[in-house]
Amino acid sequence: MQLERLLRWVFASQEGASRTPREIRRIAFVDAAIILLGWIPVFLAFFPGIFAYDVQQQLVQQPDSYTTHHPLVHTLYLIFFYNLKLGKTHNGGIALSVIVQMVVLACSQGAVMGFLVMRRVRDAVRRVIVGFCALMPIFSVMAVSVTKDVPYTAAFVAVMLCACVIEERPESLRSKRLIVAYVVVVVFTCLLRNNGVVAVILMMIGGTVAMRMRSVAAPERRRFVAVSVVALCVAWAANMGLKMATHAESGSSNEIMSLPYQQLARVYAQASKDMDAKDAEDLNELFPYLVGYDQRRSDPIKDPARVFESDENLRRFVELYVTYGLREPRLYLEGALYTSIGFWYLDDISNATIYDTVGDPEDSGGYFLMDTKPDLGVERTSLIPWLEQLYLKLFHENAYQEIPVFGALFSMGLYLWLEIFAAVVAWRRGRRMVMPCVLLGGYVLTLLFGPCALIRYAFPYVASAPLMLSMAFGTYETNDGVDIWLSHCCGAHDAGMAPS
Repeated sequence: MQLERLLRWVFASQEGASRTPREIRRIAFVDAAIILLGWIPVFLAFFPGIFAYDVQQQLVQQPDSYTTHHPLVHTLYLIFFYNLKLGKTHNGGIALSVIVQMVVLACSQGAVMGFLVMRRVRDAVRRVIVGFCALMPIFSVMAVSVTKDVPYTAAFVAVMLCACVIEERPESLRSKRLIVAYVVVVVFTCLLRNNGVVAVILMMIGGTVAMRMRSVAAPERRRFVAVSVVALCVAWAANMGLKMATHAESGSSNEIMSLPYQQLARVYAQASKDMDAKDAEDLNELFPYLVGYDQRRSDPIKDPARVFESDENLRRFVELYVTYGLREPRLYLEGALYTSIGFWYLDDISNATIYDTVGDPEDSGGYFLMDTKPDLGVERTSLIPWLEQLYLKLFHENAYQEIPVFGALFSMGLYLWLEIFAAVVAWRRGRRMVMPCVLLGGYVLTLLFGPCALIRYAFPYVASAPLMLSMAFGTYETNDGVDIWLSHCCGAHDAGMAPS
């Protein structure tokens, strides 16, 4: 296939001796700094940061009114910086919070670049990827957006890096430093999103099976399982500790029911005339806003849903769901596909109008949310007004769709299918990529059950694309490069290995 040949040429190995750990550290640091510098103009254009998405719901939480609807660790982080007033407004504290997440995300991408050096990806190719991460608005706009998805993406990419190293060299977990790094990034991945827990558990299971199939020694398999379980337990304990300390109430169970709610709502929207009168009446009781069904997002249906208000309501919902699932399987399939279409359909642009605010200056929707939530004491003070107006034109009014090639780079499906293609090629070439593939697949699977398709949800797999592609298509077959990576990140003396 021509695409495979092209990608194998792009990620072909560089001639010459392997770089030393010091050189890898320097390159990773410089690349992270370049990426960070590329985001600064956007930060200044939207100073103190894009204060949108869930910030309003998070900031209204106070002692004795916390909930786990949003990750407590991020809610507390946001409230801390919000209350850190460095002037008449809250701009200073929010700007500082954005700078912190920008640095963390840039370091995560810098680590990926260090890994590409270890894989002997050519310098010219790596520099193009660095430029892409620095200048591509998906990275720069998300980096300055106040949302949990930014630190989550940084942690997710770090977990994938660890997974790549552990799978290629299971004995690397003899390194105490790698163990600590792996536990820390897994903990934050789980704390920042519940679907991170699902992805990590599936990766642990998939990695264990893969190690057994490759006849990896039992002590190495047990060590991997033990470290992964410890990380999951630490994450659970930390989350429970935060919940007890803040007296937080559990979030609504409606959040995990987006898919089945959308499927039943689609049946009502498309075939209500064929429904039993009693069933239709009960559906309207369970879902007060059925007339507001939107095939792109579940919020109008799930937010006011009454399914969990009583055991009787839950029992009736299950009855209706099973009954109409057997009667209308096509509509159920459509309900699932239309809600997640932005993630997998290459030509989808519906995700860019999902909030129906395009052209409304009071609420800048579009591909990104770019408004500033009112009445919270945060005021946008653009330091580069022309750049702010350009980005609002491109991503609030969605003018990016009119630019050939450039517009295609914003398709979430493009990155997903590239990574699926990479996984297939890796399997065919016998590459050791089970753990990163299962981690990524587990996360994407949870997205298909989510409320809608937005770029902030897709950001983790977009940011993981260079890593996945280099693993699948790189021509560097030997494992001595892993020793260098371990020397760089963990210390060769810990791993019991010397760099080549």
